[in-house]
Amino acid sequence: MSDGYITAMGIPIRAGRDLTERDAASDDPVILINETIARTLFPGEDAIGKIVRTDKERRVVGAAGAWILSRWMGGMLYSTTASDPVTFLGMLLVLGTVSTIAGYLPARRASRIDPAVALRAN
Repeated sequence: MSDGYITAMGIPIRAGRDLTERDAASDDPVILINETIARTLFPGEDAIGKIVRTDKERRVVGAAGAWILSRWMGGMLYSTTASDPVTFLGMLLVLGTVSTIAGYLPARRASRIDPAVALRAN
């Protein structure tokens, strides 16, 4: 991760600092956590400078905004809102097409079978 990546992604640093390239080269492993993790692990305390155990012990250097995941997920949806009519109509078209094909193909195969032959086989 390069310098300023978190800030460049629009994620606010609520406490401490962002990760830097010096952190990667350092013998002191560090971590940037979000506000929710900071409040959970260190209730009523400042998380900066505390040790968190992941794959190894890491020192907390910053706390980012707690909405990192929701912002990332929102970006993945290309700003689609809950009431976006284009999305609803598009999904209606996709699901309607898939369900029509899923019903038509087995019915077409079944219509090719001669009932007299099928009954004699039993």
